Amino acid sequence: MLAYDIPGYSPDQIIEYKQTVDSGGSPVGLDLHVFYPEGHQPTDSRPAIVFFFGGGWVSGSASHFHPQCEYLASRGMVAISAEYRVSSIHGTTPEECVRDGKSAIRFVRENAAALGVDPNRIVAAGGSAGGHVAAATGTLTAYDEPTENLAVSSKPNAMVLFNPVYDNGPGGYKHTEVQAYWEDFSPMNNIDATTPPAVVFLGTNDSLIPVATAETFQSLMQAEGIRSDLHLYQDEPHSFFNFDVPGDSSGPFYGYQATVFQMDEFLVSLGYLSDPHGTSEDVTDWVAIFGDAGFSGGSGSTASPVTTDADADAIAANFTPVSLADGQFIRLTGSVTFDAPLTARNFRIGLFDGDDPVVAGDGTGYVGIWSEAPSTSPASILAGDGTGSSHPFETASGTVLASVPAASATVPAGTPVDFSLMIARNGANLDIITRFTDGASYDQEQNLLNQPVANYDFDSVALLMTGNLNATEGSFSNVRVTSGDMLPSGEAVGGPDPTGRVITYVDAVEGAAGNTFATGGTPVDTSWINSDGGTGTDEDQWRVRTGVEGNGDTIFQAIHNLGDGDDMPELTTRITGLSDGAYDIWAFYWDQIDSDTQNWVVSTGLASGSLGSFSSPDEPAVAGATSDGVYNASTLSFTTSVQTVAGGGLRNLFGVYLGKVAVTGGAGVVEVFIDNLPGGGSSNRTWYDGVGYARANDYADWIGDYDVGGEDGFEDDPDGDGNASGLENFLGTPPDVSGPTGFEVMSAGGPNFVFSHPENPTPADDLIAAYQWSTDLGTFHEDGATDGSGTTVSFSRATDTPVPGTTTVTATASGPSIPDRLFVRLRVVAGP
Repeated sequence: MLAYDIPGYSPDQIIEYKQTVDSGGSPVGLDLHVFYPEGHQPTDSRPAIVFFFGGGWVSGSASHFHPQCEYLASRGMVAISAEYRVSSIHGTTPEECVRDGKSAIRFVRENAAALGVDPNRIVAAGGSAGGHVAAATGTLTAYDEPTENLAVSSKPNAMVLFNPVYDNGPGGYKHTEVQAYWEDFSPMNNIDATTPPAVVFLGTNDSLIPVATAETFQSLMQAEGIRSDLHLYQDEPHSFFNFDVPGDSSGPFYGYQATVFQMDEFLVSLGYLSDPHGTSEDVTDWVAIFGDAGFSGGSGSTASPVTTDADADAIAANFTPVSLADGQFIRLTGSVTFDAPLTARNFRIGLFDGDDPVVAGDGTGYVGIWSEAPSTSPASILAGDGTGSSHPFETASGTVLASVPAASATVPAGTPVDFSLMIARNGANLDIITRFTDGASYDQEQNLLNQPVANYDFDSVALLMTGNLNATEGSFSNVRVTSGDMLPSGEAVGGPDPTGRVITYVDAVEGAAGNTFATGGTPVDTSWINSDGGTGTDEDQWRVRTGVEGNGDTIFQAIHNLGDGDDMPELTTRITGLSDGAYDIWAFYWDQIDSDTQNWVVSTGLASGSLGSFSSPDEPAVAGATSDGVYNASTLSFTTSVQTVAGGGLRNLFGVYLGKVAVTGGAGVVEVFIDNLPGGGSSNRTWYDGVGYARANDYADWIGDYDVGGEDGFEDDPDGDGNASGLENFLGTPPDVSGPTGFEVMSAGGPNFVFSHPENPTPADDLIAAYQWSTDLGTFHEDGATDGSGTTVSFSRATDTPVPGTTTVTATASGPSIPDRLFVRLRVVAGP
């Protein structure tokens, strides 16, 4: 699993929980990124959750789970994302990952009073290798740090595990790496009666964690009498749960909202969160809409539906219309009871966009989504248009989304069956979760993500009875509709543009009146253009494809047949009319990612003859190409409408971020250079469409996003916390909310002074930041400078390479004598 850095979510506090060392013995400070509920006080006693990032015990960032933290903080928990040691940074082994995880849980419990946390309601959570760390805290008896207060337990009270690698035994995840100690290290092999309850989220197409492994974990937990909920997501891969998977064409929060919703339900069931989430409305006033059913009244009413083998009866009720925007959900819950056993396809429950009010009729005019009821044979969730069928809602123009598992047990007569149907908007698609359970032997769940179903304005509930229920009486109870938001508060739906810019697109146009020509040539020279319109095989010329669905109706194509040496010229596309300033630059090309028989690539850059070769993130390996810096254009923001997805062979538009350029002296020109990938093959293609630019990040743009009452200067301090806004920008702290800088002294002694602070991964381009040092607080010196006594102080890193989250810096003194005291500061000033 990749280690994803998720920008845009700032913790309320950074707290060091552990001082340790790396493999070389150098000091390492580990932090907790803490998100507090609004109005939280240290005197509170709230439940807490501690997340551990994924990355194979090799890499990762605590920002990975920042979106989930912000969401849960908005729901009332103290939500924490923990740093821990990984091999790529600290040279450590997986054992140290577990030691740090246990230390983090112990620290939260030991400091519960100061954090405003209930020490008996602490959850460990994580994904992939972080899921292993979380599961290890709940199962393993080894790996506690002997220097800590072992009277304080490191075992959480519950576990939330996203595709966890919790089987490290023979055949399990990285067994060869841990085989010397796997029996003490594998969570699945250390379950006992003290293991806390767990919920597990797993895609059925996970390449690392087989479904059978998850089912074995489930069985072992249940054999000990411990609750263990397993949620499977049809056809989903490893890491599907992330908020923003880089390069994922499925969407910016594909899989996130469904897993967060079911995590929310698990925590509600434990009493850690309040219920309901969202705004609820009771569903009442049921009426028959076709057939002979005679349900009357609202929740709790009974009726004796009369059905035949060929027909169906349906009843429905209205509620306040709900229109789903991105990241919003609607959920239907309730119970239904019949006085006959449910042994066949007896009923379905659904949400619909229908006539208002619901009236008796044949169901014509309703569109919506059904959930399958208890069944002894596989069935389907359907969307239909409600016309032309004896079962109007069931079959008319129905779109089969997926098979629902068959019922494993008959529901006895008189048993309430709880039903739940959640639908959430994910871009143009919907996530659908359905569950039926009698609380005993019957429990049926289906999770479908990213389904291409229309976005309805839901305003109706309907119950359809499709089996033979002659003389059977049924009743409802507690039928409610709830709607709300699934995204963290304050974040733009779909996530920000990867570089935080709004791009001006410039179409590449050939010829004397255009902006694109062979590098070194002139616009009037068109010898580089294939004159046959795209049917020839001359590899010395580019094919200018017209009449296709590109931006501006023109695409430049190169096919690598290599028949005559592949000598296609490098192209130049010129951007003109720019005012002086710094600009971010992109190049755009099309890629048929739905068909990997062809590798669609581009070589591009800001310097002629020195180009980087790029392929889309979902392509198989292409020699010499990288997907770093490549974004699906559908996730970017543009000043005007840009075609990003098309039919035929175009599929998806990708943007390659090329870097920053400075325009000075009124020149107003930036040139982008394009070529095909050298030495490709007959299946490799380049379909180049155009370029783009955006003004680089500056302080004025950043401060404009905050309510500072006109105090928008670099040295202003609108929140009165003693930190000028320029400094707040570099630290990534809000200029309109008073709070500490986050600077912490990690250690001091001898020649080294170690400190940490939060850092904005994209500070304003027009600021200059530097670490400085002093021995007397009178005169400050730059990094590497020597004072009059011969003392030199050097810093372990420079400020011109910002990183997200928290950074740790070591100031090292050298010279004839080490000063008794050393002061350091971060100086931020307005740049050119």
